[in-house]
Amino acid sequence: MFFHHMVVNKPLKLVYCFVPKAGCTFWKRAFYYIQKTQENEYMGSLFDIKKDEIHRLGMDKLTEVGGDFASKYAFLNDAKKIIIVREPYSRLFSAWVDKLFLPDFWRYIGVPIVQNYRSGAGITALQCGHDVSFYEFLRYVVDIGRATTFTVQQFDDHWLPISRVCQTCHVKYDIIGRMDDFSRSRDAILTSTGMHKYIATNISSMETDIDNIKLNIEAYWFTSQKNPKCISQYDLLTRLWASFQFQGFLPSDMPLQLDIVKANGQLTMEGFLKLVSDAHVHFIKESPKRGKVQRKEAMIRAYQTVPRYLLYKIKDLFHLDFSLYGYDPEPMEIFG
Repeated sequence: MFFHHMVVNKPLKLVYCFVPKAGCTFWKRAFYYIQKTQENEYMGSLFDIKKDEIHRLGMDKLTEVGGDFASKYAFLNDAKKIIIVREPYSRLFSAWVDKLFLPDFWRYIGVPIVQNYRSGAGITALQCGHDVSFYEFLRYVVDIGRATTFTVQQFDDHWLPISRVCQTCHVKYDIIGRMDDFSRSRDAILTSTGMHKYIATNISSMETDIDNIKLNIEAYWFTSQKNPKCISQYDLLTRLWASFQFQGFLPSDMPLQLDIVKANGQLTMEGFLKLVSDAHVHFIKESPKRGKVQRKEAMIRAYQTVPRYLLYKIKDLFHLDFSLYGYDPEPMEIFG
């Protein structure tokens, strides 16, 4: 699993350990884009790669370097090693929003959580796993994280500690970027590694925000058609809208008004994308700092539903992430 997480670029002698919910969408795209450019294949823009394609990209990984462990380790030892870290409480909240509030991991993670952590669950919840609460999710994370053995499905890097996914006690990373200062870390890494020769620095936050919005809408738009028993189109779009509010892309007090984006009585993906994008641009221009504050407020509200005993278990599970990366294990806004 560790070698699988190490993306490499041989010409630049780089190794990047990708961490889900810590900017890996951008960095996977970046490594793939540079790899294809070096192979003289025209790629257009790295932002053209869709969400459902990102994790299937044919990127070079440490698993394909050399023929034995010694060869892989020699390359790893000589290369410049990169990792992006994120505050654990924020990362867990983001994972719940992206994978369980939105209809992504409902069947193989949501259903087992409902089965194991909810007494008297209804038939729909048991079949769909569509309404897992943040509290139920954290109970699952703690149990899986403390297990000594688990299935491949249970080993999900979205909510295991970064120190465990990327083995930071055994690998000395040369560059450690921070998700909480992503733009600055991104540009510093691109410049210091030579990647800026392929990818421009100073990408605007507006461009990355619109890209994030577009990725999610494209990824989930047809979900309700594929599984109408678990979620209707209206409920899906309501959740997408709320997720953008959680991320600070849209004002928290702005209601979803679908009627204004219907074309000839039909709601289109392009119309919904325009509605969200226009609202985001207006929000950021009017209140440029509000989004970050709102994002933190949404996370705090979620943790207020979590009992203190469970917070301490999360703190214990992620103790290495807190100590290695310099994050507060008991932030006042969460622990009170």
